[in-house]
Amino acid sequence: MDQIGSVSVLDDYLHNIVGEEAHVRIAFDECVGRHLVATRDLAVGQVIARETQAISAPQSGRLCVGCQRRPAGSEGCPRCGWPLCNICADKVESGSLSSSWLHVECEILTPLREKRPWQTWRAPGAVLGVLRCLLLRKERPDVWAAVDCLQDNVTNLGRTPWLQGCLQNIIAPIQNDCGLNESVRTLAHIAGVLDTNSFAVSAADGMSARALYPLLCLMAHDCSPNTNRFFDSGVTTLIATRPIAVGERVLTSYTSLLWGTDARRSHLAATKFFHCTCRRCEQPSELDAEVTSLACHKDVDDGSVCGGRRSCRRVGDDEVWECDRCGFRMPAAKVRTLHQMLAMTLGRTLELRDVEKAERWAEAHREVLAENHHFLLEARLLLVDLYAERKEGDVIENNRKRRRLCEGLLDITSRLDPGPTRMRGKLLCHLVESTVLAGDPRQKPDSWYVALADEAVAILRYDGLLRPLAERVRELVRARMPAT
Repeated sequence: MDQIGSVSVLDDYLHNIVGEEAHVRIAFDECVGRHLVATRDLAVGQVIARETQAISAPQSGRLCVGCQRRPAGSEGCPRCGWPLCNICADKVESGSLSSSWLHVECEILTPLREKRPWQTWRAPGAVLGVLRCLLLRKERPDVWAAVDCLQDNVTNLGRTPWLQGCLQNIIAPIQNDCGLNESVRTLAHIAGVLDTNSFAVSAADGMSARALYPLLCLMAHDCSPNTNRFFDSGVTTLIATRPIAVGERVLTSYTSLLWGTDARRSHLAATKFFHCTCRRCEQPSELDAEVTSLACHKDVDDGSVCGGRRSCRRVGDDEVWECDRCGFRMPAAKVRTLHQMLAMTLGRTLELRDVEKAERWAEAHREVLAENHHFLLEARLLLVDLYAERKEGDVIENNRKRRRLCEGLLDITSRLDPGPTRMRGKLLCHLVESTVLAGDPRQKPDSWYVALADEAVAILRYDGLLRPLAERVRELVRARMPAT
């Protein structure tokens, strides 16, 4: 199907889910392909669209097939044996929720119950996602028509090891274990659509799933977007985080907003096959956030160290990292090697979720990384969560540390992604809660607590995962205030 035909199909889908008075329309140009533009002026905080996922699938075969939580305690689906969490298993047993609702592919998997091949599949979540798309084609042809129009990037992905992995880990299990007579071309197309267009959705226990939204996945990318997404029970709500004028592109980010330019561009090149030239990527300072800068410790004439910041700059045809104070330069290749080594050690540290190890990692690398380097920001975000969870030790000091981290993170994230974002809502919750629990003598006025708690609740009202945190913090503030 050509671009004009696919836009027509997607346009029909858009009006089916959001009605004739849609705030967005589907446009096309040679630069970004299909994308969404505003049909009217949109204010900060305005709901642009709400969309129910076409499909979702757990990232791991060890997660509940119904809701993507950890399935501890349950024996699994009574028909096919795929893992279920206790909540979904109880609903199936009581009859309040049918196993066919939990996962429509159950009929396909039931004959495999005794063999349980999914326990050996290398990509069980990806297989499950493709199976659900095949059944969507049969049961919801209107939704499938929109999914089928989405870009699959198979031509680009085929130049990487992805295609071989797809053949071995997705297509072979579906054709051989599940016995489905589907062509390689069809299965590769569906797998490519899921890889290219799905959003990651986090669960309360830290696990994640992939969900496909045929409308919202059409948004164009920018490293400083004008929208934010909120997930709740299979529904995504898209909010404007900046004023959006009629005819302006509605933008999202395909990467983590905290990553530095090198990391974002590498990810986009590898997964989306384009080189980002947005305003943030083109600025060495990254909107004055300096999230990629390195600390300069070159010795200067008086025997001290420079103390400046090294940022990536283009000199002729080459990229170098140049200090803004002493002018010392490092080759870009050397910096990339340094970043790769630090990313590896940071990844291991984040996985451990240990307060002391995370603190030591951040402290050990402060002499190498500038204050707002994205590696340090990731470590601080982890520490915010860990301080909140920690019940032993000096609770007051832990909350003071959490408060200081939140203050710094709110400052830097407001430069990168201003407006009512999910990150801001979460950090406001932690800031208010930690300030109350720290018992700091520099008490804030009651109006400060109330305003920030109310703002957090307003931001997170569409977020199923963080809304309970915001409501709990608001209740804490109300209990703290004197009775009136």
